[in-house]
Amino acid sequence: MKRRNIRVLLPCPRPAPAAVWGEHYYGVSLGRALARAGLGGTLDYFRDSRTGLGTRRWPYSSEIDLLIWCGRDRARKRGRKLILWVLWGAEMLSDEMCAAAEHIFVASKGFADDLAARGWPASFLPQCSDTTLFSPRAPIPSLASDVLFVGNTGATSPPRPAAAEALKVGLDLSVWGVGWEGHIPNSIIRGTWVANEDLANVYASANVVLNDHNASMVTQGFASNRVFDVLASGVPLVSDRIKAESGLDPDLSALIQMFDPGGILDAVERARLLTARQISEGARLVAARHSFDNRVAEIVSVLGLR
Repeated sequence: MKRRNIRVLLPCPRPAPAAVWGEHYYGVSLGRALARAGLGGTLDYFRDSRTGLGTRRWPYSSEIDLLIWCGRDRARKRGRKLILWVLWGAEMLSDEMCAAAEHIFVASKGFADDLAARGWPASFLPQCSDTTLFSPRAPIPSLASDVLFVGNTGATSPPRPAAAEALKVGLDLSVWGVGWEGHIPNSIIRGTWVANEDLANVYASANVVLNDHNASMVTQGFASNRVFDVLASGVPLVSDRIKAESGLDPDLSALIQMFDPGGILDAVERARLLTARQISEGARLVAARHSFDNRVAEIVSVLGLR
């Protein structure tokens, strides 16, 4: 395929005060990596409307549209080449969308293999970390925590599994995120929002960081970018066990202390036993193999851009 610029289509509105989606930050980091590779990297946001979600129409057929897929469909625009990167929400991926795509990158090896077996042009491309933001650094005393969870929860939903289990077994938990009031003691809530550029400092100031995934990611084998961000920051990670074939780098998997329901206390204790050398090796592996630059290089290779 002839080398051409790539426009990143995001499944979220433009950021607004108190309303910034995680996919926005993911898109910003991907766009910067594309720009470093000389591939454009302009961002295009979905917008809310009474008739659903749509994007601005761009007439330049010389560009490639790279849609970050998180469960929101869109029609192919004006004959432009469409590439998908499925991060989660794979159960919402229609045959019509698959047929419209020149290629489908999937952040789950098991689901990518399933699509390929059904005849779709799919390959495995896991999530990653922005290693220009996430890297080992000294802890900041004012941000110090023992066991940390960063993430939101629904006001009417049960608390996230990792945080709920940590509280149940009496771990010294700190939480950053919205929607937690009424679910957990207010003394545990450290704040409602952390700027993306400050998140590595929050991670690096914890002894152990917890992570969990939504139910479909667990059953379909999708590992989140938080897995890579925490390890890149040089911190032990405890995460729920993904049941399907994720394809996660086995060298990284060996450093992630995974827990099944009822097993978080043992996983945290295992995380505390990791040596400084093991933790440093996790950060090195993410920087070497799992940056946005690594993923852009794979996209270029698979698409045959030259």
